[in-house]
Amino acid sequence: SGGASASGGASGGVGGPRQAAARWGGREVSATAVLHRILCWKESGLRPQEIPTGGVRGVAGDDAVARAARILYPEYQRRLRLMGQLDYCDLTLGVLRLFEAHPHVLRSYRGRFSHILVDELQDSSAVQYEWLRRLSGQKSATREGACIFAAADDDQSIYGWRGAARDNVLRYTMDWPNAAVFRMGETYRLTPHVLAAA
Repeated sequence: SGGASASGGASGGVGGPRQAAARWGGREVSATAVLHRILCWKESGLRPQEIPTGGVRGVAGDDAVARAARILYPEYQRRLRLMGQLDYCDLTLGVLRLFEAHPHVLRSYRGRFSHILVDELQDSSAVQYEWLRRLSGQKSATREGACIFAAADDDQSIYGWRGAARDNVLRYTMDWPNAAVFRMGETYRLTPHVLAAA
């Protein structure tokens, strides 16, 4: 149990077949499903050594895909480094690591923005939300920073499958308790027929 055998598929991706399937604990697990799980963990801000065995909030728990991904995540990162490549999640997570390791870089960027506009906040990941907190100067609910305007509709989140955290909308009002909330009861982008169907 835990051993793997791979089969089939067109080649591509980091270090192997894109659509390959492997057997983990008696269950067939696709490379695509494993990569998706790894990317969701990365969008949650988790490095390989930080993955809990019980799962991550908003990301499925300890099934065969998670077990395979937990084993392969460090190798995936090693292969990316070996080839001198980054995936999109590495770019966003890497910036947070840069801000942590070099506070003067964060201060420099923070000084460039007095106003920040966020569109579709409900479709942002935990890492992207942390960008917002850091760039705005927001470290706690009581600290002032840049002026932020965020547009969101927590009923319209469609990117949960790729790590978007709908909870960011709720966190926003807790992290910025003085934020004014404007509720829009009407939409001018959709016809009444489309709205009725929704």
